[in-house]
Amino acid sequence: MKNTVIVGLAAFALLAGAVFARMAAGRHFAPEATQEITQTATQQTAAEAATSAAATKSAGRPATVSIARITAARATAGQRETAVARPAAATATGTTARADRHALMRNPYLEDTLYYTNDRDCWQLQSESGAADKLRPPESAMYLDQVRIAFSYAGKTWLIQMRKGQNGYLLLGGEICLCTAPADACTGAQEDLRQFAVPETSDWLQMSMELRTSRDGGATYLTDVRPYETHWLMDGYRKGQLTEFAAPREEVRIGARITFKTPEMAAAFAAELAEAGFKEAPAKDRLTGDSYCLDGADVFLLWKTVEYDCYGSPNAEK
Repeated sequence: MKNTVIVGLAAFALLAGAVFARMAAGRHFAPEATQEITQTATQQTAAEAATSAAATKSAGRPATVSIARITAARATAGQRETAVARPAAATATGTTARADRHALMRNPYLEDTLYYTNDRDCWQLQSESGAADKLRPPESAMYLDQVRIAFSYAGKTWLIQMRKGQNGYLLLGGEICLCTAPADACTGAQEDLRQFAVPETSDWLQMSMELRTSRDGGATYLTDVRPYETHWLMDGYRKGQLTEFAAPREEVRIGARITFKTPEMAAAFAAELAEAGFKEAPAKDRLTGDSYCLDGADVFLLWKTVEYDCYGSPNAEK
């Protein structure tokens, strides 16, 4: 009889202990604890899982998960998500560019003081609407001058678009964008813009860009250079703000060198520059504002005030 009573008391004590432990767990982990623990377990590496299982088996007891372990695991998972979401760093000539958290998402890479787009790994390159994104009118808070030139060569229509000015309220700079379309897209009708696409890699052109931005609207200009490489989109923006937002935005100027496939192709582009209002310079080292120089398959230019759109679409906000 005495043994029966002892066994009964022991069983009661074990049952009460289990209930108390369950209630304590509920107070600590909250209703969704089971889901969090399951998610944490799936985030462990195979080595961690094997070690945990071995320790549990040798101890002969169920594994426990502490609050600190859950917090650490969730933090690790968050770091992994951030690493996946963050764009991979691009490598430029002689330097390594890094993604900057505070840059505009359209221009996520920073080299020295210049934000730019990695056109070899950008969403426009993978999307059918990539060219349309670059050719649509500037958005709100973008005060940009524009020169848009199209010409025919080798059975295609080639479009080179340049923009410069205020990109949002934080960045000053500009870009050169190359797009291609079928030969019949060179009529000058705005509807033709829908036919343009990011060019095939074989149609990308070698180019360089010199960005000159005025310091506080004065006569002193800061100069940033995008090196001479093969691109379809070359841009650059530095932190700053215009003192005068109305066109023409002379506080930002763009110098460029573009190397075309042949001298004939370069001549076709140069002829359209002259049509837009650029003056021919006697030599590439004697460029003045809004002038160009044709040198074999190379066109050198310096853009200051010209506004031109061969398709007659709306320009930047005035």
